[in-house]
Amino acid sequence: MMPKLDIDDENYNFFVQESLDLLQCLESGILTLRQEHSINKIHSLMRIAHSIKGGSACVGLTGIQTLAHHLENTFKVLYQENIEVDQELEELLLQAYDSLRSPLLAQIQTGECDTDADHEKLKQICAQIEANLGANLAEETESKAAETDEDIAQVLFAEDVARGLECWEMLLSNPQMPELVEKLKIQAEVFASIGQFLNLPSFVAIAQTTISALQINPQAVKTIGKLAAKDFRAIQTAVLAGSRSPNIKPCSELVNLAKCASQNATNVNENVPPEAEKEPNPKLGVRVDLERLELLNNLVGDLVTQESSFILQQQQQKEIVETISQRLNRLNKLTRNYLSRGAAKHRQLPIALEHTVAEEIAHLQAALQDIIVAQQQVQQIIKKRQQTLKQLQTNLLHARMLPIGNLLNRFSRMVRDLAVKNHKQINLQLVGMNTLIDKAILEKLYDPLIHLVRNAVDHGIETPSVRQANGKSATGTITIRAYHRGNYTYIELQDDGQGIDEEKIVRRAIALNWLSSSEAETLPKNRLYEYLFAPGFSTAAKVSELSGRGVGLEVVRLQVNGLKGDISVTSCREKGTKFTLRLPFTLTITKLLVFGVDAKILAIPVDSLVAIAAVTEPQIITDGEQQYYSYQGQIVPVYSHFLPSAYSYPCTPPEKKQYKGSCPWQEAGKAFLLLISGKNQIIALKIDRILIEQDLAIKPFGDAIAPPPYLYGCTILGNGNLVPVIDGTELAGWLQQHKPIQTHPI
Repeated sequence: MMPKLDIDDENYNFFVQESLDLLQCLESGILTLRQEHSINKIHSLMRIAHSIKGGSACVGLTGIQTLAHHLENTFKVLYQENIEVDQELEELLLQAYDSLRSPLLAQIQTGECDTDADHEKLKQICAQIEANLGANLAEETESKAAETDEDIAQVLFAEDVARGLECWEMLLSNPQMPELVEKLKIQAEVFASIGQFLNLPSFVAIAQTTISALQINPQAVKTIGKLAAKDFRAIQTAVLAGSRSPNIKPCSELVNLAKCASQNATNVNENVPPEAEKEPNPKLGVRVDLERLELLNNLVGDLVTQESSFILQQQQQKEIVETISQRLNRLNKLTRNYLSRGAAKHRQLPIALEHTVAEEIAHLQAALQDIIVAQQQVQQIIKKRQQTLKQLQTNLLHARMLPIGNLLNRFSRMVRDLAVKNHKQINLQLVGMNTLIDKAILEKLYDPLIHLVRNAVDHGIETPSVRQANGKSATGTITIRAYHRGNYTYIELQDDGQGIDEEKIVRRAIALNWLSSSEAETLPKNRLYEYLFAPGFSTAAKVSELSGRGVGLEVVRLQVNGLKGDISVTSCREKGTKFTLRLPFTLTITKLLVFGVDAKILAIPVDSLVAIAAVTEPQIITDGEQQYYSYQGQIVPVYSHFLPSAYSYPCTPPEKKQYKGSCPWQEAGKAFLLLISGKNQIIALKIDRILIEQDLAIKPFGDAIAPPPYLYGCTILGNGNLVPVIDGTELAGWLQQHKPIQTHPI
């Protein structure tokens, strides 16, 4: 059992984040070895294993370090040109990788791990590899070392050492940084590990001398850092120029600082080249804790709310100024009329009073003009602040984003293992790997996508013999594609398998008394596919490890709906099936349309609307008690008074003037229809009036509130009103279920 480490240590946390990325790269590299068995590919695998080894050594994980070292040596045997990476060798390499991955993940998740069993497992795997290849791993590793070390040295110094030196110089650019000495010592230990791996005693000597100097003379950290950087750079330049064993020793100043404490160490800088002072700071990425991003995001949401309140107050002040101006003009006019009538009747006011009135009016007009100028300046400030806030919001949003490839890369191994286990040949294609998605959404997508991938392997892709009998390639293809459209992220999972058997769905639905034979004859495909998402519904003849329990797609829809998204399916017999997930770009700040209906006030994301129609009563078709609207040749059912009475909603404020000028939708004699795309058709919501359209922050409901399923959360308007935000797709589905309207006969 390895000793328990301080998991709150900054270096440990950095190792955790880096090792997760490295593990994923290692797995992807092994899975592509059969397609690309090249020197560069093997270099890459060894470099990744070496990085894990160096990182684990720095934080004291000696068991992980040993496993990574053995895995690194295992990869060296792949340099033999006559080796063919077949499925059996690939399986052994993946098992060797698992012997490193399992204890490392255990360490990350629990803070401790036991590597003894994994060491034994790795030894057995190495023995199997030796038996399969007919070679001794230790001998092959030793014989190939001389041939490959030169190439590896070039790669390591061009990438790992270069990256380490950038980090080194970044640390030196901030000499007041806490724990600077410790951070430089850790980086020097990494350099020493690289030197030992490549058998470069000069590089090791510089690193060890630097560590000693930092321990003895920590007050001279800046000087030591610059001297060491010069020596490290010299070795790097020599190695990249082709030297296999550069004879470069630590400079005398660095050696002296490593031997004894120096009272004047802080002044030792005469041998530091001036070029080192002028080197620009490298651009480095940072890892930000998600909780801190959430806090920043909430603060930006509060700023958006406060901005809305401030704009509303400015609008009200502008209206007050306009009122004062109108009344002042009226007073001025009345005074002039009064004075002119008085002059006609020879009953003039006293000269002093007349001058006083005229002077006061002039002062009022001047003050009013000053207010108007101040209002214009404030409007300019508001405009600039809105632009700044929008930029802050956009950049913070992108800081929360991660490439979806971080998630999709996990499926390569799973598809490969499932295919082998089920005797199928499957090629997984990943498209749009750089598509950015909110981390809060990304973390919750793994489970639904697992269900869909396993469903494609089990129900979609056929065995090689069946595919060839149907004129297809023996290898099936599953494609996961991600892309943005508008303010939504789309994820498509498509297979080229046998497609959905509609007859099986019909038979199963009839057997469950969910559908009659007559209804089945006229039921469209999209409505038929909805049964696949029903609780307990499955067309599998028997329960397998992958499917057949009738819970998969139901769970997928619930999880996607929980992310305020929706899922649809299309299929063609013997051609394949495609599931499409539509997810909001973000769950926080978005443009909302605020409207009133039945004396209540609600909001809805603008992106969820198909259209907004201002219609006259004759444009609404009435058939009995049902109403319809013709939109682009399509008959759309109209829902009036659609809010259920079981819930209480905020009332529309009586002061309509507070929204004056905030929204252009004001047409006398016309009703407003909000057209929303439901899961199966477009519906229209008849509302009383539109109040405002604005970027607003959506806040989730607290645990004490059990809202209806068609509400996202709530938002706060500039006047302080709390307004529920509708999920358009969910509301459309809820209305179609609870207030069904028959298809119009037209």
